[in-house]
Amino acid sequence: MLHVILNYAQIAQHYPQFIKINFPGIKVNKLRTALSLTGVAFGIFCIIGVLATVNSLERNIQNEVKSLGAIPSISINGITAADPISPSGNSGQGLFPNMKKPK
Repeated sequence: MLHVILNYAQIAQHYPQFIKINFPGIKVNKLRTALSLTGVAFGIFCIIGVLATVNSLERNIQNEVKSLGAIPSISINGITAADPISPSGNSGQGLFPNMKKPK
């Protein structure tokens, strides 16, 4: 079996022949051609619509997060999550004030 490998230059060179061969088929099958073109156009519009929607949602989420401002610290029984846990135990309560230091 002989395999023919065409590069882009060969395809471009034979492109007018491809059109001449296929144009009668396009004229005969008008409905199929119209449906194919409609399907391609619809698909492109759907892709553009999805990309626009995703971009809009992404901007909306970013604006909502920016409007929240700084994240507040969490405080439980007067102990904030931002308090440092000191290894020596004498600076700051830390997150576990009732825990005894090992000897």
